Amino acid sequence: MQKKTKKILIIVSAVVLPIALLAGMFWSMFSVIFRAFPPYKPEDELLLSYDNRYTLSVTWTQKNKNSMAMSTAEVIDNDTDEIVFTVPESFRAWDFYGFYWSDNYDIWYISRDIGDAVYVYDDARWVECYIEKNGGADGMWKVVAYDIDKEFERPGKSVPKEILEMEWISNYDED
Repeated sequence: MQKKTKKILIIVSAVVLPIALLAGMFWSMFSVIFRAFPPYKPEDELLLSYDNRYTLSVTWTQKNKNSMAMSTAEVIDNDTDEIVFTVPESFRAWDFYGFYWSDNYDIWYISRDIGDAVYVYDDARWVECYIEKNGGADGMWKVVAYDIDKEFERPGKSVPKEILEMEWISNYDED
């Protein structure tokens, strides 16, 4: 019986104790990191379209003080003050880079993590698309709609300069 107890103590001290110590160190280290960097919440902003016809109102909300701020964007027709399009709460502040208007009412969203999106203005409505191919040699950007079977091409000159200057944008396929 004493031999069995000794064996159990050796196993506990050789296996369980190091695991418990590592878990404690991990918890301690990450709790310090998360306290040092509280959830980021950007300022709300209003962005006018190139001709001042529309305003993009971007607001950030947090469910509680420790949650990640999420964006909601609304397009407001400046002639009628009506909300004509809404991008629901869908983008995290943590990796947010910005919303940008192009000169044809397309709305571009840039993220450092979850990907980039463009809301293409087509037939007096906005269609959510993903970027399939950047400008490449011919300067045309190919964007594809999520919900409808439609593709759009946008000339590089209609893409906001802030997007063209993004380092990670150039990593899209160029074939």
